[in-house]
Amino acid sequence: MKSMISIQIILLASMLFPQGTPELSLSVSETKLNRPSGNNDELYYTGDTLLYNITAKNSGDGIMNEAEVIDPIPSGLTYIPESAKGDPTRITFSVDHGMIYQDWPPTYTATNETGEKVIKVCTPEMITHIKWLILEPLNPGKHKNLTFKAKIN
Repeated sequence: MKSMISIQIILLASMLFPQGTPELSLSVSETKLNRPSGNNDELYYTGDTLLYNITAKNSGDGIMNEAEVIDPIPSGLTYIPESAKGDPTRITFSVDHGMIYQDWPPTYTATNETGEKVIKVCTPEMITHIKWLILEPLNPGKHKNLTFKAKIN
């Protein structure tokens, strides 16, 4: 009988204080950082540095907990080490197209000339995806800005 009362209380509380449904919407913008001032040159060249700004917004009507944003590094670009930002987040990186994520710097196992397995640090060119785990609840209508830089190959 006691458990029946607690279930009724939980149901009543959920009807009085509806939680709503969170919905993550993303927008991405790109800025060419090395454009000379006053120059509206929209052409891209090898070595240009681009800043990507991702806005992660809770466009729903419920609180979003532990939202994850995953962004692939665009083809033809190389991630610039330690440029990924976003507060408060945990940022991890993938070198295998999003299968496994690791803290910076990610590593991989290789076989050396003597046949031994060794752990090596990945190069920035190996980064395929970045994942941000937003560590605080994202209330309805609120957003977080996430950024990273990359160079054109």
